[in-house]
Amino acid sequence: MDKLYVFVFLMCSIQFGYAQNFSVSGEINDSNNKPIEQGSAIILLTKDSSIIKGELFMDGQYKVTDVSENEFLLKITALGFQDALQKVSRKNNDTIIDMGTIQLRANTDLKEVEVVSKIPLFERDGEKVKVYVENSALSSIGTVLDVLRKSPTVQVNSNDVVSVFGKGNAIIYLDE
Repeated sequence: MDKLYVFVFLMCSIQFGYAQNFSVSGEINDSNNKPIEQGSAIILLTKDSSIIKGELFMDGQYKVTDVSENEFLLKITALGFQDALQKVSRKNNDTIIDMGTIQLRANTDLKEVEVVSKIPLFERDGEKVKVYVENSALSSIGTVLDVLRKSPTVQVNSNDVVSVFGKGNAIIYLDE
């Protein structure tokens, strides 16, 4: 019987000796107090800012579960808003830490975006190979035959006969 009491005492000691995990939750709003559609809530170590865990949030509500660190940084990120960073300390062995409402400010650093796209020089479309000459180095190369000599899988012999490698004589269409 004495052994049973010792065993129960040891089990209780071990159970209460370990820190219990808890949750961190709250709301994320913009400057107009409207919920931010989506973003992420990330738990970071205070000593080196390494990521412990994180969760995506929708409609301004977040909850990060199974947090075990008693002191950490909470980082809130959302596209188009400045990141928010808060130091959090767990007190009284709470099982849920409610961070309340965190308001994010709009990120106004980006003034202009320039999107540049280039048409590829060559494009394979099923059985066809398209060569885009306009606005490329090929446009100043000379004649049409000179462009075809530089095109992939196209062969132009000394008699100016055009053929496609493995296919035979070529049919050439010009789009002006």
